[in-house]
Amino acid sequence: MPNPNKIFLVEADSHEFRFESPVKGLHEMRSLRWPNTVQLTLSIQQSSEIMLLFRRNALPAIEHLNITNEEIRTCSSLQQHTSVSNIRLLDKDLFLMLDDCRLRSLLIRYISLGDVVTIIGLLKMPLLEKLTLIDMHDNTLDHLSKFQEICCSTHLPALKALHFSLCFPETLEHAWRNSSVGYSGEWPFDNLNYYIEDILIFTDGALHRIKKTFFVVYRSPVSVILQHKRTLHNNGFPLHVPTPINTVQRRYMEWTCDEVNKNDQLDNTLRMIASGPVDRLKLTYLYQQTNMPTIPSDIADGNLSLNYLHSLNFNFESMPIQSSQRVAIVQHLLNASPNVSHLAVAWEDFRNMSHTYSNLRHIHLLLDHVLYPQPKEYIDIYRLTQLTPNIRRFETSGGNIMFNENTIEFVLNLIRRFRQLVTLTLNKGTYYQSKEKQKIMFLESLIAAGNGKLFDINNIQIKLYSCNVLHIWL
Repeated sequence: MPNPNKIFLVEADSHEFRFESPVKGLHEMRSLRWPNTVQLTLSIQQSSEIMLLFRRNALPAIEHLNITNEEIRTCSSLQQHTSVSNIRLLDKDLFLMLDDCRLRSLLIRYISLGDVVTIIGLLKMPLLEKLTLIDMHDNTLDHLSKFQEICCSTHLPALKALHFSLCFPETLEHAWRNSSVGYSGEWPFDNLNYYIEDILIFTDGALHRIKKTFFVVYRSPVSVILQHKRTLHNNGFPLHVPTPINTVQRRYMEWTCDEVNKNDQLDNTLRMIASGPVDRLKLTYLYQQTNMPTIPSDIADGNLSLNYLHSLNFNFESMPIQSSQRVAIVQHLLNASPNVSHLAVAWEDFRNMSHTYSNLRHIHLLLDHVLYPQPKEYIDIYRLTQLTPNIRRFETSGGNIMFNENTIEFVLNLIRRFRQLVTLTLNKGTYYQSKEKQKIMFLESLIAAGNGKLFDINNIQIKLYSCNVLHIWL
């Protein structure tokens, strides 16, 4: 007889602020009711959505809950000395909340400390044994006394394992040290420690970020905290961990860097964060005018081994980094990752690789943010077949490939060269819109040119969306 209990994983690839996103998240669901779900991994758009999970009859059987707030900007205010909180509770909300829950483990990432205090303080969790809170932000120390109260044995009587990291502005370090909360004896647990970390946060939109320095208070060992972090910045964190970050669960990791000061720093950091069971890695290099990265262009293939990786995403926002340096980094990581099947990379860099990567099945080419009236003159399909002969999925994003006769020839040549192709997507994530008449003419011409020759229109699906995204299922 099949097990009626359910395990769900609903998680995004990364936490990334989407400016004026049309997605409303869980608030669009009139009624959330998963009565047989015992384990849930969920990505949310804002911390207030957490309260929907604890309404009566929403998740009555839940025992293990893992929540990640993908829009990290909502938990970290740029205004100093202002407490951050996004959850507002009315009397009707309290009436709808679950009286008791069966939770045994709870993991929450990237929400404000004020919201954590509200959530945990409101809920009755008599069976909770493990509580993990990663990067709870606040710009004041106002919520610490309440946080102490809710973590005690009176409120959580079954609690056996507590791990947390609290992120405060660096300017509060002195206040922390001079306050009573800075002493472990005042807490219902011991092993408090701290470190300084740079974190990139958004300011006024998805295209603008600043680097902000935080004073991070955590409960030792720090290796447990780093096991659950999704984003790391620069190279300071390996100083706090004696061994590579390891975990039994495959996960996503994003490393954002704007400084590399030593030739071995790249390998040392990657060995620390991605030599264990990391399934997807995104490497972002940023250019800061005050600290230009000095990346060695002659990275030699050494003993770096990233055998667990299945997905690599290279995001070089630092144009001053020389092409030869970018190519060296990409090739070095690809050679160290024999099991990678999905690659997102700038075509400008990837076309200069000196190896063939038969293991790649999904290629996502990142283009410059310009118009491409003749894509075949920029993307050499013959060269692509030499580099990745076995791809099943092809995508482009960044630039806008225009819909004309040149693009028809480009699409048909892709299908012709890669006979095992399953999906083809052009202009993924673009906001550019062509005229409706132009798109209709393009579709009709594409079907006329390929039907009966390269595909049977009755056996494939072609969609051209309003935002100039072309998607073909073969």
